[in-house]
Amino acid sequence: MFFPLRLVPHETRINFLGVKHVTLSVAVLMLLASIAIIAIKGYDLALEFTGGVATEVRPNAGVTIDKIRERAAEQGLQSLQVQTFGGGHILIRAEAGQAEHAQAQQAIERALDQAGGGTIVRNELIGPQMGRELATNGVTALLFVLTGFLLFLTVRFEWKFAVAASATLMFDLSVVAGTASLLEWSIDLTVIAGLLSVMGVSINDKIVVFDRVRENLRRSRDTTANIMNSSINQTLSRTMITSLVVFLSVLALFFYGGESLRGMSSVLMTGVVVATLSSIFVACPLLTDRFLGLRSQDMVRKSGGADDLDRRP
Repeated sequence: MFFPLRLVPHETRINFLGVKHVTLSVAVLMLLASIAIIAIKGYDLALEFTGGVATEVRPNAGVTIDKIRERAAEQGLQSLQVQTFGGGHILIRAEAGQAEHAQAQQAIERALDQAGGGTIVRNELIGPQMGRELATNGVTALLFVLTGFLLFLTVRFEWKFAVAASATLMFDLSVVAGTASLLEWSIDLTVIAGLLSVMGVSINDKIVVFDRVRENLRRSRDTTANIMNSSINQTLSRTMITSLVVFLSVLALFFYGGESLRGMSSVLMTGVVVATLSSIFVACPLLTDRFLGLRSQDMVRKSGGADDLDRRP
């Protein structure tokens, strides 16, 4: 019989709320730093947002990605991306203005010939208007998901939980986005997908902790701070194990998923770490802040009683 996996000791009694002023201050500093980094450095946008050309080729024997990169650099191609595409094909993408598409395609063909040759399967032009559409769709998706989370948490818990979870979620996304700007990760569609996945990981952690908080507030007569500490400690092992499993899965994707998935996996790994820490050190402390000030009385509707709470989802 296997021993149960425990990343933390059983029945821990860590006083997380005792350092809430420190953790919230650090969170505010991280948020401000992330916003400042994004405003100053901006992003290294991929071709989907800047415009350029994409060429799929079936290379001859002996032609490698490194050879194509070297010859393409000699041709002066900007923001070049060369990656395997499947079936032995290689996808070459290069940044180019709208009036420079033809020149960029010719440069790619010359680089391919110098690297050993190959058959061009298709050429595509990527216009900058696509980037504007993608940016609009990304913001729309973010607002849609955030609104859905707010409604779900308000119905399942109380509006104070919804506010705390949404604020922490925005903190997680801001820190991950600031990290992407600081480390100059190329922002493409896979990175956008990674950010949306971070939202799911983050809100899942918050719901697990908040569900235990709600249960303990209903049953305990202890102070709110002690109930919060107990709830975090009771879910700590589950949170750590879940986050570790997700992190290791994405880590394997980072090493073996190829260059095309490197950005998404980097964003996801960062997001898992940030979301886990914020679930422990930010979400619950926000609930006890002066603005929200969650109390046991908030868990029972004024028009009902404890039986009413038991019937809630």
